[in-house]
Amino acid sequence: MSWKVAIALDTLLGQLNAMAPSRSKISDGAIGDAEHATRDSDHNPWVKDGDIGIVTARDFTHDPEHGADMYKVAAELVASRDSRIKYIILGGRICRSYAKGDLKAWTWAPYYGINAHKHHLHLSVKPEKKYWDDERLWKIKPQFSKPTKRYSMVFFALNKDLLSVVSALAISNHQGVICMNATEVKNYADSREEVIVVGGPAVAALGLTVGTGVTNLDKYKVLNGATGKDTDKLLRDMLGLG
Repeated sequence: MSWKVAIALDTLLGQLNAMAPSRSKISDGAIGDAEHATRDSDHNPWVKDGDIGIVTARDFTHDPEHGADMYKVAAELVASRDSRIKYIILGGRICRSYAKGDLKAWTWAPYYGINAHKHHLHLSVKPEKKYWDDERLWKIKPQFSKPTKRYSMVFFALNKDLLSVVSALAISNHQGVICMNATEVKNYADSREEVIVVGGPAVAALGLTVGTGVTNLDKYKVLNGATGKDTDKLLRDMLGLG
């Protein structure tokens, strides 16, 4: 069967190549290999346009040293709320353009797939032709600043009063994940070396004994009992964001 890559994805590829001509392409990819073909993946040409299969996913290598910081690109794509986006995967996280369970659309959540996508950004576009065949330019900017510092810490916020504050910081810092239940908190914390824990329910899920305010433990930095502007300021101080 003949196949081609979604035009919308090739448009983004062209933009990145023009913006960062020296970027690495070692983890770039479109059509899936034999292993992908054995499972449900947008890298497989399952969308049909007549007799042609359409690949609706593409990977873009994370190479901040050469102007291709995919954490910045991911943040810009999420902020754009582009109607073509189905979901984005990067650094063990997934952001869907649609709600799933209790998780709202455009919210970063843990990703437990076979590949954590630590070295590239995965972008899937929607299967309808009006989306994948849309060649409009994506709202991303050339990167002239220093590469974004990556934190190995992760936000956990089960207290819904904290979600807006934590979500905003998570997106701006490119490393935040909001977990919606105790099991997810435990599983994700176990897979990370350093973790920022936010809010009493998350603290309890991990079995930590801490007081109010900021507590530094061997693996965890804990923020407990703060609300509103205090939460925002304390988290920024913890991350060195000012």
